[in-house]
Amino acid sequence: MKLIYYIIPLLAIFVTTVACSSNLSAAFRKTISIEGVTFPSSGYHVKWKETDTHKFKIMVDDGRLLRKWKFKKRTKDTLKTGKSYINTIGMNFVWVPAGDFVMGRNGNSSEGPAHRVKIQKGFWIARTEVTQKHWQSLMGSNPARFRQALHPVEQINWDECQQFCKKLTHKEKICYQLPTEAQWEYACRAGKQSSSFFNISYTNAWHGGNTNGKTRPVGLSEPNAWGIYDMLGNVWEWCLDDYHSSFKGAPADGSAWINSKKRFKVRRGGCWRNAPFECNITTRAYYGPDKKYDSLGFRPVIVGKVAP
Repeated sequence: MKLIYYIIPLLAIFVTTVACSSNLSAAFRKTISIEGVTFPSSGYHVKWKETDTHKFKIMVDDGRLLRKWKFKKRTKDTLKTGKSYINTIGMNFVWVPAGDFVMGRNGNSSEGPAHRVKIQKGFWIARTEVTQKHWQSLMGSNPARFRQALHPVEQINWDECQQFCKKLTHKEKICYQLPTEAQWEYACRAGKQSSSFFNISYTNAWHGGNTNGKTRPVGLSEPNAWGIYDMLGNVWEWCLDDYHSSFKGAPADGSAWINSKKRFKVRRGGCWRNAPFECNITTRAYYGPDKKYDSLGFRPVIVGKVAP
């Protein structure tokens, strides 16, 4: 029994020594490994890690894992839709193939009923919103409030977007227009069939929680599966259609829903002012075609002549 009185203090000394040794070695290490990624042992760092199927964005502060984002890697099947066309003013367009999808969602009167739409022909859609640089080069002016060349152009009304498309059509002999509401949602979904809210994260939408009260440069957020950026958040985007209070009677072929008696035009996607939940695939709103706001822009589509 007396032997125990000697063993216990010795064990306590051993454990303390090991712990101190471990702490000292950690303090003097120049690097650490978190989630299989090597970081400096002190300071704030963000790095990427890739596997065969996913890539991860990892945020670390003084050796502590703060946050990790997980993205599914685009496969050859999804990348086949990502063929590009760059026009004469530097706008990058991505090919969107024909197909069908469920548009809208049930449970919200203005966003439903959910209904199947067949996009009869593929089309090109701008990979980002029209930037101030694009607008300036074609129209010779910059109406935006937030003056930065690579930020989306804003404070342009629906009629001015039509003028932009008409002028670009005349310049390039290719048909540019605003997307129909069905084209916009089809391109935004990029194969996502669910009619529920889109899963918003800080990497794929600029909203009121991460923009510091202004627009952001285009193309910095995570693109969707078809390589299209900023369809959710940053600025609302004009569509070709007149606004209807529901999808009852909407075209099933993806064409524009036009009614000469309607006074409002559709806008989609949410903006830098909105809460995250408002920047989702099915959110719909409207303005009169003459309205201009610092949260309202657009992206055109090409229909016709250019072949992928």
